[in-house]
Amino acid sequence: GVKTSLLDRRITFNLATFTSKYNDIQRTALVNAIQTLSNAARARLSGVEVEAVIRPVTGLSFTGNVSYIDAKFLEFIGLVGFTPEKAKLLKFEQLPAWTTFAEAAYRLPVANFLGSDGEASARVSYTYKSDYFADTLNLAPVKGYGILDGAIGYKVGNISASIYGKNLTNQFYAGQTAVFNFGGAPGNLGIVAFGAPPREIGVEFGVDF
Repeated sequence: GVKTSLLDRRITFNLATFTSKYNDIQRTALVNAIQTLSNAARARLSGVEVEAVIRPVTGLSFTGNVSYIDAKFLEFIGLVGFTPEKAKLLKFEQLPAWTTFAEAAYRLPVANFLGSDGEASARVSYTYKSDYFADTLNLAPVKGYGILDGAIGYKVGNISASIYGKNLTNQFYAGQTAVFNFGGAPGNLGIVAFGAPPREIGVEFGVDF
């Protein structure tokens, strides 16, 4: 990996690569309406992650992160209904290949009506995940999605208050996806997706002890 810091730490840049190999991995799958535990044997995960932070002026910062993971089964034996050659071509479940994050944040010292020094803050962030599968057999695909969040706040001493927004664009995405058996017959398999929380706007108060 590489870690750099430039212009009196106003710019930081980190780059990391990795490769990991795993043995004796077990996976749970719904095969012919029966929950089975299979030995996935061997797998390899390789990836790269890039992170950068830019602080152009005091109080203002821009943060970005991009990561890519290439996950492959090197051997997958014992999965009912799949030959080892076919099984090892399956994608890892719950693991998007691409994940990105970007955030802009600003903090500004502000005196309050009591004459004490406080701090106002604002931030907006965006998180993206690419397509992935929710189950071992790759029957339940989850489409890639992006989430926009934001908040503005004020803190004085150990007391803070903020107004926040989560999923501001009201993006619909599957927070949890599963494969179920309906009716007990092998052909009665279905995919059920549970939507993640919609847009949420709220107020928070906090006290540090």
